[in-house]
Amino acid sequence: EEEKKEPIIEIASQIEGGQKFLTNAKDDFMKERYLFQLIRLNYFSANYENAIKIYNDNKSIFKTGNSIQWRCMGYAAAAYNKQKNYSQANYLYSLIYLGSEQQKRSAYLSFHPQDDKDWNACLALAKSTKEKTTLWQLFGLYFDAHKAIDEIYKLDPKSEQIDLLLVRLVNTEEDNFDDVVFRPRKEKQIEPYTTNKQSL
Repeated sequence: EEEKKEPIIEIASQIEGGQKFLTNAKDDFMKERYLFQLIRLNYFSANYENAIKIYNDNKSIFKTGNSIQWRCMGYAAAAYNKQKNYSQANYLYSLIYLGSEQQKRSAYLSFHPQDDKDWNACLALAKSTKEKTTLWQLFGLYFDAHKAIDEIYKLDPKSEQIDLLLVRLVNTEEDNFDDVVFRPRKEKQIEPYTTNKQSL
């Protein structure tokens, strides 16, 4: 018996249908799911500009407080990254790092300033002291923990992020010992932050 083939549904028609469902949805839970699918479909069809627009135009929809908010933000950040708008992408990744325990590791791995101009533009987007210290914490984890500690201390001397970075510094120093207890780290996977590094 001949196997029946499922009809191929074009992404464009899925996006169109999703927009109608989003418009007509009454329940907050369903609105968030439709929004997630719309952003995701636009991202995977390489329509990054539309993915960003849909996210920015509908941020007020997020009311349930569950993880879908951070997943939508992650796709928006990835879309900004594809457009080489690294400052905006890294800012959103820092918000995810700050706000979502589930997405924290993914946001950390995705965060990567390209140069001084990009980094300063990213810092300018921060709307609170906590957002600024989170950006500096990520900077310290990737590039320069000493500088990050100094900057966080200026913003908030009691920040717990200082302690976290101090632990990081101690671990780094321990890795420099070459004896029975401590072994040197083989190779850093993250490229050092430099002022002359060009954007990708």
